[in-house]
Amino acid sequence: MNRMTLFPEKTGPSRREADDWKPLVSFTSLCLVQGLYYLVTGLWPLLSLTTFEAVTGPKVDHWLVRTVGLLITVEAVVLLLAAWRQRATPEVVVLAVGAALVLTAVDVLYVLLGTIAPIYLLDAVVEVVLLAGWVRLLIPEKHTGAHLGIGLPNHLHELPR
Repeated sequence: MNRMTLFPEKTGPSRREADDWKPLVSFTSLCLVQGLYYLVTGLWPLLSLTTFEAVTGPKVDHWLVRTVGLLITVEAVVLLLAAWRQRATPEVVVLAVGAALVLTAVDVLYVLLGTIAPIYLLDAVVEVVLLAGWVRLLIPEKHTGAHLGIGLPNHLHELPR
């Protein structure tokens, strides 16, 4: 894909419309970014619990920290494999969106309750950015022929008007 396809020239004002950046958001790119982020954040407490606790605060149950790290690492591997295969499936989308939603909710709720340190809100911000990318990818275009792009049967792509 060349630059002209990604950024069509505008004859009017230099203001970009929302659809102008949609080509930059793809299933593969979202899986790659989210997968790499989850790989780093999942492996971190497994490789260096000391530095993890120095940034996020002391933890009582190290086994739980390691378990969550392993689960996030597994999610990372699934997302990276999907990016490598460049094969969009509903299951991978559910995993990506579901994980980002749950991690956002956990971060915000437990910071508000005082259970975890406010530094976790930085993770919530990253998760919300990832969610915005998924929403942008999955929301059908307003023009005819739009689809979700995840291999659903054609009759499921059409939304009621």
